[in-house]
Amino acid sequence: NDARDFCEWLTEHERALDRIGPDDHYRLPTDAEWSRAAGLDQETGETPSARGAAMWDDKRYPWGREWPPPKGSGNFADASAAVELGPENVIAGYDDEIPFTASVGSFKANAFGLHDMAGNVTEFVEDLFGGDSAVAKWAVTRGGDYATGSEENLRAAARRPVVSDRRLPLYGFRVVLVRGDD
Repeated sequence: NDARDFCEWLTEHERALDRIGPDDHYRLPTDAEWSRAAGLDQETGETPSARGAAMWDDKRYPWGREWPPPKGSGNFADASAAVELGPENVIAGYDDEIPFTASVGSFKANAFGLHDMAGNVTEFVEDLFGGDSAVAKWAVTRGGDYATGSEENLRAAARRPVVSDRRLPLYGFRVVLVRGDD
């Protein structure tokens, strides 16, 4: 909810400064847009929940196909976070040297020039987890975060349902600028 409110505020702010046109606006990326930005081609399923289930065995990550992540892939639960998270909850052999959030862009960009698609903070997207189903009120987050050490949760196709008004330091978002009627 706060991320959507920020997008509305940013839209009005940028319009007032004539930085964007009257038909332009900012919003969160959709679940499908986030997937494409993370390097996933075609996904099947009508909802984020269904797309995540259909891709469960897909072992692609925003950095490629190797596990554990190569050095510099992102800010994850690593050796520097072991004291806080416990050694059993971190990626064995990985150390990004930043136990909590890092400055945006601290790690290598993906093939599309986007930073932090794999770690640092998990990002809210526009879609709701279950579409019109019973879990529709749940928001969706994508990408790992500084406390994620699970191979499954770092996969590019992973989605996590979250209560939409939940606030934690490991939650974040990115914005999309929509020009005109796009």
